[in-house]
Amino acid sequence: MLGMLGKSPLSLKSLASRKGVLHACITAITVSTSVFLLAVGTERSVGTIYYVGGPRASDNNPGTASRPFATIQKAATVIKAGDVIRIRTGIYRETVIPANSGEEGKTIVFEPDGNAVVVVSGADPVKGEWTVYKGKIYRTRIALPLTGYNDKITGNETLLANQVFVNGKMMIEARWPNVSNLDDLMNRNDFRRFPKDGLTVQPDGKAILQDPAIPEIPEGWAGGTIWWIGWYIPQTSTIESSSPGQIVFRSRVARNVFFDFYYLTGKLSALDAPGEWFYDGTYLYLWPPDGGVTKNVEVKRRNYAFDLRGKSYITIRNIHIFAATIITDENSKNIVLDGIRAKYISHFVTLPAKDVIYSHSDETGIRLMGPSNVIRNSIIEYSAGHGVVLGGEGCVADNNLIHDVSYGGTYCCAVFPAPGKPTRVVIARNTIFRTGRSAIDLLRGNVEIAYNDIYWFGLLNTDLGAIYSARGSDLTGTRIHHNWIHDAANDKTHRYPVGAGIYLDQNAKPVLIDHNVFWNNHMNDVRLEQAKPPFNRVFNNTMASTDVKFWNSFESYPAHSPDDVNNNIYRASIRPNKPGANDLTAETDPRFVNEGWGGLKFRLRPDSPAIDRGAVIPGVTDEFVGSAPDIGAYEYGGKEWVAGCTLPERKLYDYPDPDWKKQRKGECED
Repeated sequence: MLGMLGKSPLSLKSLASRKGVLHACITAITVSTSVFLLAVGTERSVGTIYYVGGPRASDNNPGTASRPFATIQKAATVIKAGDVIRIRTGIYRETVIPANSGEEGKTIVFEPDGNAVVVVSGADPVKGEWTVYKGKIYRTRIALPLTGYNDKITGNETLLANQVFVNGKMMIEARWPNVSNLDDLMNRNDFRRFPKDGLTVQPDGKAILQDPAIPEIPEGWAGGTIWWIGWYIPQTSTIESSSPGQIVFRSRVARNVFFDFYYLTGKLSALDAPGEWFYDGTYLYLWPPDGGVTKNVEVKRRNYAFDLRGKSYITIRNIHIFAATIITDENSKNIVLDGIRAKYISHFVTLPAKDVIYSHSDETGIRLMGPSNVIRNSIIEYSAGHGVVLGGEGCVADNNLIHDVSYGGTYCCAVFPAPGKPTRVVIARNTIFRTGRSAIDLLRGNVEIAYNDIYWFGLLNTDLGAIYSARGSDLTGTRIHHNWIHDAANDKTHRYPVGAGIYLDQNAKPVLIDHNVFWNNHMNDVRLEQAKPPFNRVFNNTMASTDVKFWNSFESYPAHSPDDVNNNIYRASIRPNKPGANDLTAETDPRFVNEGWGGLKFRLRPDSPAIDRGAVIPGVTDEFVGSAPDIGAYEYGGKEWVAGCTLPERKLYDYPDPDWKKQRKGECED
């Protein structure tokens, strides 16, 4: 596994001249084959090739190129080890459950036929007649999977919440305040701030909210739902009663710090804006997003696009997943998801779990729970819960682009090493941005987190890290290295404003943290709450965040060991003020090149005082150039590594660096 298996975990070609202008080609990054040999094996033999879709497709056909099956599931019932299913262009509204597993060297493959665009969807079209309800609101009689919400997924068709789409975009269940942009589900300005002194929580948990801005609706708010978040805890509750400017509900916590902002939903009269819908058990009401007539409306019906529980040696390649996810279990091994494009994978509204901050953690995201499974070269976007869950020994998430996850506001994250046994997993070369809380949340050890580009984290939650752990988690065997972690998005005006790059809270340890670059984070770049040995070890990092209200580049409390901190560059103060013997503190200008995009700006100039001034640290500085290791994340004359995925789609997204536009124009040009 990357650093676990060898001295040189990732082989990186030089991306720029030290003296010239950067001409970076992010595809120059190559991953050690040991990762994939462990996860997916090597050679495979091809058995029968079956075809699905296209003209004259029928499940009564034999599945040949000229007489294809109509559904993927039909092919999945006849495949055996070594077979390939090639799928023609189309939307396949089904859950695929293979009848058999592949074998080592005889993988079963699901893939498009040539350049076909294949979508496996968990949604079905709304086929009923739409009539005007009032104004621009339409309605149709339909039986949706549920009225209200479910606490748990108990089967493929047991949804946690209804979900409605128009032209492939998720609509918003009618709410107040409204969502201003259907593509942005985590805009704090779209929530209502709790008014000062407007909330009373009684000892029995009864909460009385007085807010004159709450709109009066004919049916009242009783029976609706309030979603709110405060500090690090999101909650939901059924509204028990309402009166003008007041609602009553139940809260698990009483302190005012746990009440920052909220919204109300679950009432037809809240449907007052384009892109909103409501379901009353008989009729689906919809205000189309363009204000016109209803068309291309879909509703979610199924949780899973592929159900691979109990199956092994299966590859799913270059297939789009819509309004559904992929599930495996601990008996599923050597599953490969390659080139997946998954959108709206998991959705929920309510947070029923006793451990509320981890509500739905065990049932959301693309779940790789058995050994030697891998997801790579994939795009995962929009999930109320997790993006990817890695549970089995040797699981890998490599070279993926993951964004807009955990819009439910919980501790669900982009990539989650499942708690329990400390199986070895690798999270490498991913680009992760726009998360409700953390990008990676750790509850156990033996995790390699390397070469990821993480930014715009903490859109809903606060007091967090892009990479976060707490609860005294035993993180033995974990290494976090060569990541770019920057541009925190949590509310830095909050009473608890920490949006650190790495935050190991409540005595979570021990982790090796090395060769990471941090900038534009909130209050700390690295924050460690650790009480006693073994301490976290922090070597060769560049902590470049600065702000007029920034606290400390590095903070360790209540205990600290200078022997476990060395070769770091700090651009702000540290606490306690006990740097390692070879640390470069904020008083000394490290003389960065300030050229290139992203973390490459923080390479060293030839006249940098950090060159050849570091200590030799076995296993960390083994590849130094010169008479001694350099201080900081980049070795002058060494590998000019770049973090994040190499997918071409990466250049389609905004990036918090003006030089990224230059990179997009000249990417991979010599």
